[in-house]
Amino acid sequence: MVSPADAAETQHDDRRQQARAEAALWVARGSASDVAASPGLDAWLGSDPLRAEALGRTLGVWDELGQVLPDWKRDGPVVAPPAPARRRVMAMAGLACALLVCVLGLNHYWSPTIYRTGIGEQRALVLADGSHVTLNTGSELQVYRQGSERRSKLVSGEAMFDVAHDPEHPFIVEAAGRYVRALGTSFIVRSDAQRLDVTLLTGSVDIGSIADAATTRPVRLTPGERYRRSGTGAPSLDRPKLDMVTAWRNGELVLDETPLPEAVAEMNRYSSRPIVLQGAELARLRLSGVFQTSDSVSFATTVGAIYGVRVVDGPRDLRIVAKGAQPR
Repeated sequence: MVSPADAAETQHDDRRQQARAEAALWVARGSASDVAASPGLDAWLGSDPLRAEALGRTLGVWDELGQVLPDWKRDGPVVAPPAPARRRVMAMAGLACALLVCVLGLNHYWSPTIYRTGIGEQRALVLADGSHVTLNTGSELQVYRQGSERRSKLVSGEAMFDVAHDPEHPFIVEAAGRYVRALGTSFIVRSDAQRLDVTLLTGSVDIGSIADAATTRPVRLTPGERYRRSGTGAPSLDRPKLDMVTAWRNGELVLDETPLPEAVAEMNRYSSRPIVLQGAELARLRLSGVFQTSDSVSFATTVGAIYGVRVVDGPRDLRIVAKGAQPR
């Protein structure tokens, strides 16, 4: 789960970058002197204080450029500007070009390619660099183009990344306020409201805080290790059974003495008709076995047969009812 501080900082940075990009569009529509009279400008400025700052910065570029150019205008034959003026012209022209690139590239940066899966759905992707991604149930992945980096953001859900090897272009996945940096490797990222898991299958990855990337050292995983972070707590490392971590790719859920509430929560990720536990004593039960993620009924029936509890198949949910409890 992303901490409130991380979420606030990320949102502020996103708003500032968005404001600067939008300011570039306002200026690009006409000359700087025309911007103040542009229809809708007041409403745009009033909706976010960061927009006034962004517009001021953008107009400053054009003002500087306008002040430099007249310094070397002459009547008659064209005369090259003095060296200092030439340097200023080149510098400001560079800023103007950067502004133009911002306008032309806005769609690529601020409109990422978005991939989603519904409940119970999986989706296999091949990215532009040749990397393969498999999205698990209820997931959203945003893929950006950012210079030399190959960058994606797992907004929610779970994905397996099989990264194409390219040492000059790091592959970065953001999730829950953390980044995962890889070159050529395979790993699984899972991000939900409770925790962030990163499991390394092959190669190596570095994991660190996005907000503190400049001041903190990342954690480096070796194959078979899993990075886990719950809420705002400190991360931990363990070595899970990889067949359990990757079973979802085959439509399976592998359990090994798993507490029944955890097993039910996993099954519910794959179905719009949830399994509901009724009775406090059910929390003490544990379950092992291999189950099909698409078959909640068989899962509930198996639990009922093993522990002698009732299964009520209702129109909106499946209820596993403890002995002595009355179905609600």
